[in-house]
Amino acid sequence: MENNQIIIETKFVDGPVPAATNQQSHHDIGARCIFLGQTRSEKHTTFGQLQYLSYEVYEEMAILELNRLVQKAIAQFGCILVRVLHSKGVVKVGQSSVLIEVATGHRDESFQACRFLIDQLKHQLPIWKREFWEQGQTYVKGCCVHQPEDRILGAPQISLRDEIESKKRP
Repeated sequence: MENNQIIIETKFVDGPVPAATNQQSHHDIGARCIFLGQTRSEKHTTFGQLQYLSYEVYEEMAILELNRLVQKAIAQFGCILVRVLHSKGVVKVGQSSVLIEVATGHRDESFQACRFLIDQLKHQLPIWKREFWEQGQTYVKGCCVHQPEDRILGAPQISLRDEIESKKRP
C-alpha cells in the first residue's frame, strides 16, 4: 500500500458487528479513534427487560449517504482511514451494532471525526431501530431515542423501508 492512499470501508452486516478492527498500517497515522456502540441492558417500565434490538436499513440509500458522510469527514478532518460498519437485523444485549474507526495524523482530529460520523449517522441514515422487550416492542420515530417518551409503543403497521419506497412512486 502506498502511504498516500486513504483507506475506506463502509458496509452493513447481518447481525452484530465485530468488536475488533483490522489495524492496517500507514506511515502518516498518528492517532486512531474507535467507537463501538453496544446494546445495553435496559428495563422498560411497562414491557420489562430488553431482549434485543432489530435494525431495518434502506441499504441502497444508506450506503450512498454513508459514503457522502465519510468523504465529508475526510475533507474536514484529514482522515487517513475511515471504517464504518453497522448492523442490520437482530443485535442482542451485549452485542455491538456500530463500529466507527478513524485514523488521522493527530488525536484531536481523530476524536472529532469519530464523533462527527456517529452523530451524523444517527441523524442522516435511513436506519430504524425496533426494541424488543419481554412483553412488547417499541420503535423510535425519527432519528434516535433521547428520552423515554421518544419511544412509540408497538410496531409500525408497514415496513419503514416500504413507507419510503411508496413516497418515491408517482
